[in-house]
Amino acid sequence: MAAAKAKPVKTEPARFVIDVHYRDGSVIEAVIAPTLQIAFEREFSVGIIAYLAAFPNWQMTHFYWLAWKALGAGLELEAWVSTVDGIDLQKVLTGLPDESDS
Repeated sequence: MAAAKAKPVKTEPARFVIDVHYRDGSVIEAVIAPTLQIAFEREFSVGIIAYLAAFPNWQMTHFYWLAWKALGAGLELEAWVSTVDGIDLQKVLTGLPDESDS
């Protein structure tokens, strides 16, 4: 008797988004793609999933760095940040695993 093939599980890929609010009133969604997730892990020597799970002990610098890299701003980090009014992490927060899931 042949073993039954496992049915593929349909899941959503890890997708992290940071909304960047600029001083001119515009808002741009920064999608943190897999290549950027790897770059983050190499830059800061921490796994992005482990880092996100450490909420509320996050450093805002990391999120500004991610958004800056995602948007390819063409400016140095500090120069780009000076054009930003703030970032919204609500989409990052809602993408975290629920504690009841563990």
